[in-house]
Amino acid sequence: MDFNYCLWFINSEDHSWNTYREGFYPHLTIKSKLEYTEALELYELFKTIEPVRVCLKEEVIHSNENGFHALYFQVILVERN
Repeated sequence: MDFNYCLWFINSEDHSWNTYREGFYPHLTIKSKLEYTEALELYELFKTIEPVRVCLKEEVIHSNENGFHALYFQVILVERN
């Protein structure tokens, strides 16, 4: 599966999600399938936005597309910093 360039939210190294990984960083995909210039523009934009706090709904959604497995959660905005 080709995601081209992607923009991710990645947790800090000491986050509990990182205890479940095996060579893969858990992340929240903001946007995928971008061209390089689109990804760079979006990255620069996100550097100017204040941090937000989110939580994940408990319901997990599993997908399998051409052998690529992913888990999805709905993200809920908790507060703006």
